[in-house]
Parts: sequence; C-alpha cells; structure tokens
Amino acid sequence: MQESLREYIAALGYLVWIVLLTSVAGAIGAYLDLSGRSSFPIWVWIPLLFIGLIIMPFIAFHRVREQRDEARNIKEYYITPSFVKVSYSDYSFEVKDDSIRLRFNLQIHAVPPIRIEEIQMEIRGKRYDTDWEPMAEAITDVSGRDVYINLPKSFPSNTYPARLVVCTERRGFFSDSFDLAFSMDKVDNFW
Repeated sequence: MQESLREYIAALGYLVWIVLLTSVAGAIGAYLDLSGRSSFPIWVWIPLLFIGLIIMPFIAFHRVREQRDEARNIKEYYITPSFVKVSYSDYSFEVKDDSIRLRFNLQIHAVPPIRIEEIQMEIRGKRYDTDWEPMAEAITDVSGRDVYINLPKSFPSNTYPARLVVCTERRGFFSDSFDLAFSMDKVDNFW
C-alpha cells in the first residue's frame, strides 16, 4: 500500500501541490459555507474540489496510461520470434477458364506465437499473392490448411524454384527453396 501511495504521488509530480491546495481550499470553503460561519461562494469551493479530487488525479492517470502503452508497444516491437518454420506438405494445380490455380497445404510452426498478415509464394523471384486473410490473433501452429494462388493461363510448363513467404507486421519469414513442377498434362480441370 505504501509503494502504491509513493507511486501515485510520483505520478502526480508537481500536480500534487495543485491537488493538495485545491482540495484543502475547497474543503475549507465548503466547511465555511455549510457551517454558516462565512458566506464562502459555492461557485468557488465546488470547482476547487472538482479540480483537486477528479481532474488532477485523472491527468496523472492519463500520463501513467500513456507510459504503459508506450512501454507495451516497445516490448512488442522488440520481441522477435525465436523459431519460425514455414513449409508445405503437398501441392497441386487446377485449371478453370483462363486461369490456373495452385493449391498447397501450409505448415507453419512459430515460438512465440506470431500474427500472420499475408502469405505469398515466390516463383522464380516473382511474388504471387494467396487467398490468405490477415489473422486477428497470434498463433503458434498452422497445419493442414489449404492456401490458393491464381496464376495466369499463360504460365508455361516447367520446373520452377519457389519458396513460401510468411509476412508478419514487422518481418517476413521464408520457407526453404523447393522445386515447383508444373505441367499442363498433370492438371485437374476443375475447382
């Protein structure tokens, strides 16, 4: 309790004098007015009490809250995941009308949890967006989730160097490079 009182007074800082003076002046004014010993105006002592007991402590609270929020943001900014493994378990291609769709089964393991904003696939140095929606919460594991990428119909049959890119708010994580083999002969014609 004593530590809390010390921190409260420290948070008030120079405002502690304003709190003390306005509270004491307001209390004396209320006593004089209500006891009838003097006609101390009510429009003076009520605002003094209001300033001393409500406004000044709120200003101190506001300062402490801002410091807390700033410290929380700094803490979150400097915490970086110590382990993030990005991979896939399998993939397949599907054709529909004038586009090719690549489906791959995503595997992500992270310690501590991360919030994934975006997932892309990098094929021969060019990044393609997926249908991934930004996450509301941080996670430690995404396993077995299918993610889709739309590619142009003119995408030529070939084997391409590729890798997955997982983008968080502040950083990107990459899977190991792998060969993405695409052949129009081995494509499903539906989705």
